[in-house]
Amino acid sequence: MSGGRFNYQEITTADEFDGVWRDEEINELFSDLFVRGFGHQDQGLVKSLDLYLSNDIGEEAYREQVAAFKRKWFGRTPEQRVEFYQGKLQKRCAELKAELAAGATS
Repeated sequence: MSGGRFNYQEITTADEFDGVWRDEEINELFSDLFVRGFGHQDQGLVKSLDLYLSNDIGEEAYREQVAAFKRKWFGRTPEQRVEFYQGKLQKRCAELKAELAAGATS
């Protein structure tokens, strides 16, 4: 495969838009599509499509990755959305605590 079906355009898209959506769920969705999360070697679902269309992975592998993506994104309950945001808040809180602790010892 040279540049694949998309001629590496998915990489440019991923670099330009990863994390800029000003919404944590959209950031994660974009990441799963273009950057990491689902897909061949954890590179995003678009990479899997690229490899499938270029005959570098089989249809079964591609369909498994699509199914996993759909389970995550098309089946979230309100409770799962709350859990998602709680995880984000807990992670950020831990980062801030670490920063404060580092500043206190300086």
